[in-house]
Amino acid sequence: ELEGDRFTPRVLPVMVGSKVRFRNRDRVYHNVFSVSPAGRFELGNLAPGKKRETRFASPGVSNLFCELHPAAAGFVVVCPNWYFTRARASGEYLLPALPRGGYVVHAWHPRLGATRRSVQVTGREAVTLDLSF
Repeated sequence: ELEGDRFTPRVLPVMVGSKVRFRNRDRVYHNVFSVSPAGRFELGNLAPGKKRETRFASPGVSNLFCELHPAAAGFVVVCPNWYFTRARASGEYLLPALPRGGYVVHAWHPRLGATRRSVQVTGREAVTLDLSF
């Protein structure tokens, strides 16, 4: 959603192939677009109260902008599967239950960039994984 000069939420994780609906909750027009390799699109002028959607077909981070409000910035993090989550304001996160096995956990932050860590899930106990950047 767009309101004023910001996207809400600022960072939105979705699974590859998902559609994202952009709703203009402002009193002025907005023009949402992305030139990111993970998902290039332009929604055109979006009138107050109106909505449009686009599908994100490739994994990666799509930086969102508004042509009419250069300070507005948002991000759609397109994940290759449904094993993702969004961190709380405190930085804590909880992934959905994972089948046993080895995983590489990828984390992304708008200012700090990306990091990844390997983890082994045994199915016997909760696993704590520090993703400090």
